[in-house]
Amino acid sequence: MTYLEILGGAPGTPCSVYLVTDHRRYLFNAGEGIQRFCTSHKVRLVKLSDIFISRLSISQLGGVPGLFLTLSDIGISDRVMVHGPGNLNSIIAATRLFASHATAILQTNEIDTSSSSIFPIFHDDNISVRALPIRPEHSRKRRSEDIPFPDPDLELLQSSNANDVPVVVYIIRLSDTPGKFDAAKGRALGMKPGPDFARLVLGEQITLDDGRVINPEDVVGPSRPGQVFAIVDCPSDAYIPGLSLLNSIPDLMLIVHLSPRTERYRQWMQSFPARVQHMASGDLSRTAAIATFASSAAHQVMMNRISSESFPICPWSADGESDVEMAPPLTKFVFAPHKNCGIDRSETNNQLDIRQLEAHMESIPELSVAIATAHQAQRSLPVAPSMSPTLTFLGTGAAAPSKYRSSSAIDLLIPSYGVRLLIDCGEGALGQMHRIIPEKEFPSYMASLRVVWISHKHADHHVGLLNVLRSRRQHTANDVTVIAPSTVLEWMRSFVANADDDIRCHLVDCRDALASTILSPFGITCLQSVPVLHCSNSFGLVLDHCDGWRFVYSGDTRPCQALIDAGSNATVLVHEATFEDDLQDEAILKKHCTTKEALDVGRQMNAAETILTHFSQRYPKIPTATTVAAASSCVAFDLMRIQFGRLAILPSLSIALDLLFSRHLPSSS
Repeated sequence: MTYLEILGGAPGTPCSVYLVTDHRRYLFNAGEGIQRFCTSHKVRLVKLSDIFISRLSISQLGGVPGLFLTLSDIGISDRVMVHGPGNLNSIIAATRLFASHATAILQTNEIDTSSSSIFPIFHDDNISVRALPIRPEHSRKRRSEDIPFPDPDLELLQSSNANDVPVVVYIIRLSDTPGKFDAAKGRALGMKPGPDFARLVLGEQITLDDGRVINPEDVVGPSRPGQVFAIVDCPSDAYIPGLSLLNSIPDLMLIVHLSPRTERYRQWMQSFPARVQHMASGDLSRTAAIATFASSAAHQVMMNRISSESFPICPWSADGESDVEMAPPLTKFVFAPHKNCGIDRSETNNQLDIRQLEAHMESIPELSVAIATAHQAQRSLPVAPSMSPTLTFLGTGAAAPSKYRSSSAIDLLIPSYGVRLLIDCGEGALGQMHRIIPEKEFPSYMASLRVVWISHKHADHHVGLLNVLRSRRQHTANDVTVIAPSTVLEWMRSFVANADDDIRCHLVDCRDALASTILSPFGITCLQSVPVLHCSNSFGLVLDHCDGWRFVYSGDTRPCQALIDAGSNATVLVHEATFEDDLQDEAILKKHCTTKEALDVGRQMNAAETILTHFSQRYPKIPTATTVAAASSCVAFDLMRIQFGRLAILPSLSIALDLLFSRHLPSSS
């Protein structure tokens, strides 16, 4: 069977196109979130041989590092070729700063984008690929706020390539389908069933026992020409003139559009004859708000019934429209068998049946009792002050993102100053923001993000950063400061120097004394990046605020006395608990903590509340350790939100959450 499939396509999870043939797989673009999407929907990557990148933007290749880490983890040793515009080699080289072992199987093929014609770039037994480079008809004018004002104390990182971005349109021809063997003709010629039939289908000449020569055309019908389709990434209307050559391809049957919804672009789409079919994803599709990760969304709905305060409902909706252009995630276009040729939407119904989930929860007596108890406990606690800081856990998983947990990222809002900090930023952080922040509030949300702090160089803690910065730049002109270890800063410099994204931020090394004063305008009296026990240049974070609270984050580490001392009497400690208690040896080997060790750190630190996070993905829903039952500790979940003034409600949720996830979660979720 041969088909292409739409992967992703929701806000923060850019669209990729996956071409499946009998022997190989091909991926067109690898945006952030691709590995989690494939895991969630059981899309197998084992036969992946080539990745084609349309432009050097984080939205098109932000998922490459995580994708290769996944391929490495599942034991893929065959080379994977990445094709894309010039500077691709430099971007991949930057990735090797933190993922050298995973990118060992990666090779690159840089495409010359100076041409404006269609030319071949790749061919194997399954497909041939041609490229059409396009550029905007005019460059974006530099905005006044783009002009850097040098600050003697802060390094300014600013992209210089965003004005004239080359984009590659890919035209793919599938290999011809061999003609069918005509058994009746074969018998008439005295042939006997056997391997000679297959040889003739493959185009070989055979000789019978009596010396007669049989040619393929004597017994095999004509082959079916391979179908031709194009994948068009059109960033704006300025690129449309460069697309005109596609109108001259006589056998083009399908265009996959990764493009904006504009009237001018629609007019170009309508310029093709009726035989050309269209599939639109990205911003052009009317289903961008679909619940891309339905199982995770089901979790959120059920936890919301336990505490709407701590687990707000994601603002998703679907408009129910369906037309030929619509291509939500998991839409397929089948090429073979020929009788099934066309668009297949059979797997795209990912909308949640909320009533069914609620009915399931209500049918479990002990769960209903636990939820009622949790509700009563929440009502009995005083309302938090309006200016109480708020934590939102965007990702709580370790290593690769999973079906239920995204990679590490924490949003800390300081409402008294109207600012927020992003603490670590693993792959998928931007998508998680879109899943919890209403669209109309997103610009102000991004404008309030003023500082990003990164704990260490491992991919699951920083690979989502550039996508957040790119999105933020689209919504606000005010600057943001990134405080990170030197390796992460080096990666950022190299990527931004070679990529096409509009990114601007200030950079500060975690070890720089300047880092401790960056947040002073926001009431932070002290910011400490405390060296911890993980890889080189790993840090924990201690924040002291003039309002009297202290926040501590462990990053990844073994139990660390330096962090215990620096974070003494913390208001909130967020500590990693990667492994359960019976895996102490593995925790020591990989320089992580068990649940018990993390709770012991909280007790030694005299933390008022210890929240555990960074769970191994071997615990897909909730760690089973019963030790997380103390009055001053709890487990974090993706998209969990808690005000410092309401920390006391967390233990009241534990019994209901444990019942929900450990015993009574419906298998369909």
